[in-house]
Amino acid sequence: MIDIDEKEKHIKELKRLRRMFHKHPETGFDCAWTSAKIRDELLDYGIEAIENVGVHSLLVTLDNEEGSTIGLRADFDALPITEENDVLYRSEQTGKMHACGHDGHTAMLLVTLRYLHEHREQWSGRVIGIFQEAEEGPLPGGASKIKDHATMASFDYVFALHLSPDVPMGHIAAKKGAAMASVDIFDAVVHGQGGHAAYPEKAINPLNAVAEITTTIQAFHQSLMKNKEPVTLSVTKIQGGTTFNVIPEVASITGTIRTFSKAMRKHVQTTIETIMKDIERKRRVTVDLDYKIGYPSVYNDPSAWSAMRDAVIHAGGEETFVDMKDPMRVSEDFSYYAQKIPGCIAWLGVAYEDNINHPLHHPKFDFDEKALSYGVEVLINIVTQGEEENI
Repeated sequence: MIDIDEKEKHIKELKRLRRMFHKHPETGFDCAWTSAKIRDELLDYGIEAIENVGVHSLLVTLDNEEGSTIGLRADFDALPITEENDVLYRSEQTGKMHACGHDGHTAMLLVTLRYLHEHREQWSGRVIGIFQEAEEGPLPGGASKIKDHATMASFDYVFALHLSPDVPMGHIAAKKGAAMASVDIFDAVVHGQGGHAAYPEKAINPLNAVAEITTTIQAFHQSLMKNKEPVTLSVTKIQGGTTFNVIPEVASITGTIRTFSKAMRKHVQTTIETIMKDIERKRRVTVDLDYKIGYPSVYNDPSAWSAMRDAVIHAGGEETFVDMKDPMRVSEDFSYYAQKIPGCIAWLGVAYEDNINHPLHHPKFDFDEKALSYGVEVLINIVTQGEEENI
């Protein structure tokens, strides 16, 4: 159990770390400063078993006699967003911002490892902290470069917390089983034949083909909505043309697909490929389709989910755990770990009680930092209770 003085120390340290990382965001795999700073903080705590993996990701090992090996993951990359908050810890990097809470994830894992390092009498086994780059991409994401590392084969369980402004402060929500969607991306470049807009019959307008692709995909999406299994297809970008009197040579269309089963994922891919070929023939255009397979869907193992629930209840009581009934359509590369290891990722409530709560990925996203201390207590409980409950 964490005493009051320890919690106060945590709150102060969490705020310092979170704000430091928030001011210096880095994106994708270009996270050299963040990785080096995490290493410096760990060394200051007296933790030295640190291994570089991927490009700038880190695996941090705490060995403490015989027992289970538990992985705790925190991502540390930011987003290509210009911050609009007027705060002392505002991002100092134009066009980059921690708008998804990864600065908070990193701070929580650092403080958790520090506590476990200083209180080895409370647990046994191994804890491996995963500090991970590029959760936000580019594909295939940072976890893809870690999942096959030899150390991962020794894991018994893996856990993560993700901040959420949609969950009340002091609560944690998790979905057992299928918890988050897979994500795939399609990019199609459509080649026609340019010409004068006054003589469309002498040209092959790629914009007409793109328009038909859009409506056909949306009709397909509507047909899928009749199924019980949730599926999302969204056209997110259309480009083409330069002015009012020129039919362009080329246009393009981009979209994303979210599914929860391998069968549906494959069905959607095959259908989109067929749609492109049909319109190619019908419209006399050439379609270059790039269909990118992204993160798998997240599956929260029932035993790991139960361990998360128990850790939350031990920290705050029965009412603080939210048993989610529906999966989220967002995606997470935590899925790569959960495919190989029993795991659970949960949503840590960070909503302000007396302030506006902007969504994740918003240029004004911010959160109540007091929630981070609660997150640390839950992560510590997972490790210390794991020995007692033999998760």
